[in-house]
Amino acid sequence: SWSGPSAFKSYLIFDHKSTPWSNKKVRQAVSYALDRDAIVESVFDTSRLSLLSPIPDEVPGHAPVFPPPDPNQVASLMLEAGYTTENPLEITIWFVNDGRYSDREEQYLNAIRDQLNATGVFRVEVAGAPWDQFRVQIAQCGYEAYLLGWPSPGTSVNYLDPSSWTDFFVQETDSVICSNYESAEMDTLVLAAREEIDPLLRAEIYAQIQELWANELPTLEITQEPRRALSLNKVDNVNINALGLLHYELLTKDGN
Repeated sequence: SWSGPSAFKSYLIFDHKSTPWSNKKVRQAVSYALDRDAIVESVFDTSRLSLLSPIPDEVPGHAPVFPPPDPNQVASLMLEAGYTTENPLEITIWFVNDGRYSDREEQYLNAIRDQLNATGVFRVEVAGAPWDQFRVQIAQCGYEAYLLGWPSPGTSVNYLDPSSWTDFFVQETDSVICSNYESAEMDTLVLAAREEIDPLLRAEIYAQIQELWANELPTLEITQEPRRALSLNKVDNVNINALGLLHYELLTKDGN
């Protein structure tokens, strides 16, 4: 078994124009409620890793910006939003239930649900639908909160660049994914990153993009998955690059 850098990420999306997700404090409370390491350990063993950024760990420019779990912050933010253990927020989170992303998606979302419910200020139900139904609903803003993955299974992102993991989620957000996320500050930073040719300055811009991401939460990343390959024992030097592509020209084979 061989492993390369993470070539897939899984994340929550909220409809920023719907109640309660229009309230940034509620979105932030979800972020503070999640213990990614516990989710990975209980659901995925070693097949996935925690992700603390919209950009996977080994993509140039990655910065871990999502906060560690903090029950006090969850309670404080939700209290400011008007929710308490006596008046918890009731929400439904959807997932793709036909195995598109993994055969553990329901277990995965149940783990997220359990962590949110354990705070006492959320009361979460989960619901599933096959991808053909799911994609129609999210394009029409039919789900207010849902679990998704990027890129599409069996494909890779276009470039080994942070933009391949960010731009899609902050542009034209009233269609396709329908998060209805809007941010003039984010738009300015994305444009600046596109125009900047100095690698160091561009990295600084992406650090700002990720910090803003953690604050506004156009998406809330939870896990990442390295691309893996299996080989016979006599095959060696299996190399998977950061786009998740296999370098066949580097393969070697034991003659025995």
